[in-house]
Amino acid sequence: MFLRPALLAPALLAPALLALAVPVASAEDTTPGQVHTLDLAARLYAHALATDDALSAVTAFRLVQSVTLRDDTSWQKSTEDVTGSEIVFRTLPPEKQREVAQSTAKTSGFSALALVSGEMEAATREIAAGDDELTALVDDAATATARGRIGGANQQVAALAPGKKDTWQIPFAGQERAEIGVFGDGSGGLAWMVADAAGLPVCIDHYSEQPLYCAFTPAANAFYTVTVISRSDVEGQYLLATN
Repeated sequence: MFLRPALLAPALLAPALLALAVPVASAEDTTPGQVHTLDLAARLYAHALATDDALSAVTAFRLVQSVTLRDDTSWQKSTEDVTGSEIVFRTLPPEKQREVAQSTAKTSGFSALALVSGEMEAATREIAAGDDELTALVDDAATATARGRIGGANQQVAALAPGKKDTWQIPFAGQERAEIGVFGDGSGGLAWMVADAAGLPVCIDHYSEQPLYCAFTPAANAFYTVTVISRSDVEGQYLLATN
């Protein structure tokens, strides 16, 4: 059963939301962008499912609805077999495996991709059912127009089979905050690496069933390489987003 706490004032809720955002890599001291908002929302929604927190689920849904996603077909992608040398898979100690299993048991199968794509309205309405105030918040977010949104993020959705990796080439402007996020469909874990034009890693994660997020500031205009690797036994999809 989902908890239905009294609605919190934004000033009280914001610190709790920000505490849930755990970037993979450090970033310059600049204002977070739209991809950070999507990452925050996905993590908050997963937290809501794990803790039966209806308010957090509705808040996460509202955060996602505040961002406009637009397709970017200019990114270049290649798909190859995983050789095993790209990102070494590090097996967690048994006690850590148990901890991760317990923490993710209630969110197993949660699709961050569906959430950030705006496909979780029905599920969120079910969570909010019986609470008029929460239902009104869902209604308000679902009917919001682009006029009231905070801005756009670029996206592409890709399928990835077991034993495969996608390599993306994405341009970023120099001296401006860059953000990249990967949101899986809940079918299994992913690994990734973001590397600069010289091939040096900027962000790396050996295995995650949570959203992947990276923020950095390029010194100059350059293409960055984003490698996404399947750690699943089944084919899945993910959404790649940038600012």
